[in-house]
Amino acid sequence: MTHRIVPAPSRLWLAHGVLACVVAVTATGWLPGWAIVVSLVAILRAHLLTMAAVILAIVLPRLLWPPTTLPHGAIEGRVVTLSTAPTSGQFGWWALGTLDDVPVFLELPDDEAEIADSVLVTGIVTDDVATFAGRPRQVVRVEELVIASHGRSIYGSAGASIRRHVAQRVSGGREGRALLAGFLVGDTSGVSDLTIEAMKKAGLSHFVAVSGSNVALFLGLVAIVSLPLGIGPRRRAVAGLAALPVFVVATGFEPSVLRASAMAALVLAGRAMDMTIEFWQVVALATIGLLALDPWLVRSVGFQLSLVATCGVLVGSRLSLAAGWLRRALMATVGAQVAVAPLLLWHFGSIPLFSPLANLIAAPLVTLATALAISGVVGPDLLLVPAEWIATVIIEIANTAASWPQVGWLGVITAALAAGAGIRLRHRSPRGVALVAAVFVAFVVLPRTEVLEAGEVAFLDVGQGDAILLAGGDGLYALVDGGRDPVLLLERLEHHGVRHVALVVVTHGDADHAGGLAGITGRIGIGEIWEHGDPHEMAASRRFLADASNLGIPIVVPHPGHTVRLGELVIEVLGPTRRYASPNDQSIVLLVTGPVRSMLLTGDIEQVAQSELSDISVNVLKVPHHGAGTSDRDWLLSTGAEEAVISVGANEFGHPVPWVVAALESAGSTVRRTDLDGTVIIDLGT
Repeated sequence: MTHRIVPAPSRLWLAHGVLACVVAVTATGWLPGWAIVVSLVAILRAHLLTMAAVILAIVLPRLLWPPTTLPHGAIEGRVVTLSTAPTSGQFGWWALGTLDDVPVFLELPDDEAEIADSVLVTGIVTDDVATFAGRPRQVVRVEELVIASHGRSIYGSAGASIRRHVAQRVSGGREGRALLAGFLVGDTSGVSDLTIEAMKKAGLSHFVAVSGSNVALFLGLVAIVSLPLGIGPRRRAVAGLAALPVFVVATGFEPSVLRASAMAALVLAGRAMDMTIEFWQVVALATIGLLALDPWLVRSVGFQLSLVATCGVLVGSRLSLAAGWLRRALMATVGAQVAVAPLLLWHFGSIPLFSPLANLIAAPLVTLATALAISGVVGPDLLLVPAEWIATVIIEIANTAASWPQVGWLGVITAALAAGAGIRLRHRSPRGVALVAAVFVAFVVLPRTEVLEAGEVAFLDVGQGDAILLAGGDGLYALVDGGRDPVLLLERLEHHGVRHVALVVVTHGDADHAGGLAGITGRIGIGEIWEHGDPHEMAASRRFLADASNLGIPIVVPHPGHTVRLGELVIEVLGPTRRYASPNDQSIVLLVTGPVRSMLLTGDIEQVAQSELSDISVNVLKVPHHGAGTSDRDWLLSTGAEEAVISVGANEFGHPVPWVVAALESAGSTVRRTDLDGTVIIDLGT
């Protein structure tokens, strides 16, 4: 069996590839790795010369040309070459690049530049460090950017043109159309964070991490284009080699693309020279070559998953050579999933249990959608219509499979023990097998939820922001704000078993209150929405309200005195009492009364609005504005709250300020914080 999986001539190459990975990890800062290097050298001592060559290829460049850093401070008109296209993040536009051969993370003012552009940057080299794809990068805060040239080489220009052309051809339409850009060039900028997260949970995210199949399709297109030239197989291989760098640039130098392109280059080079290279040798040579050029690649999660998944596909395929196509496809998928499982557990803490099934269903659809999209990009737009429809189906598969069980280390161990017990008992005791299966389902497959009791209020831990879940009992819930991150909000709601909320309140339009709400429309049922009304509408709240309106969800601007009953809770609107100059003062303020205790939900109101909300006495206070120093001390204490909750996360604003916490504690309030305590649950029924 071993001979079938890894042929004897390839085992030494494979060992050298493993050595290259270990040396690269060691060379990028993991000092204990030298012990493993020494052990590998001792095991393979008969091949010291080639092993020394691998070690020197990775280590020697770092010794001769040690990495440098940029001095902190202002810069003006410095040339930076972009290695990625500008990308929109939670805090603005950013891109990766190199400045004086030093890798940098650029905080950009806009998205004017393109991948491979040379730009003149004026700004500040900060003392911050951002880690991207495993590599630490100095952060440069760009104040002004001027494009010096589009692409420093023919490859850069051609790759950027392809990426731009793809983006233009697939723009517009539904999200499925945007996903096509992910299949073609790895551009997921038009795909929502929720869809990306669903694909991760379903085990389908590798389809937008461009890799081997995309490289194969690109080379197939190159071969088709070269057919009229009447060139033979060897020259077509040379043409493919020449075109590969264009695809690498077009896909943004993704680690998975670098791995797949390096392997394709070796195969093409072999064909051009009438040489056959065994596939395991291709894997090993590509790994050694890439890590010799850039040892930091080994720290990239994308590179790790791509490399290990490729090995898993090889093993799965070779174990099923004599099987039918369906079993071979399933074994290849299972092989990849088993191979990457330890990495997924290490990096993310869980793996999708039924990912092989989701991949088996989605893989042929992705291939078909990608082929149609390529034809539509280079040919008639009409072909993009079925491609978009198929991509939409893939999104639905991802959304469905995302709800399937995720298992951590305990689940994997339980699954392994259950499988072992089932194998031993399958002939002796069918009832024992059924019992093992039942235990496995109970402890691994069934979802874990923490359903709130009637009268409980959960201040959800969503980082810097507010998201407050009120439980009235009998499945009645209200959600006040949604934090900044829609993915995180949905995770928190799923944890509490929430599938429908009777009421959503948008206290005001700040992103850390309304940003997360944009992702729940269409995924969580919503009965009615309250919003603060004019003025001060912002992008985050506008998007959520527009999506809700399109779905026919009622939207109400409540006034003081407006009251609703939510099971055992009564929700009364106290503010805003008028229009305010400050958007924070315009927050909706709610008095929530339970069977025994009451709570004041204050949004981000500041001193002006607080001064117009007097004579309020409650048991629990949601401290305004994440504990910022914008509150009136006397007003805070006048509420007489026994408990005070500060909904806050890591931030650069200094929330909460020490005097707010000290003042509340000195008045006898128990202060609880979501950044320290996680989700805070308050019971208004006891």
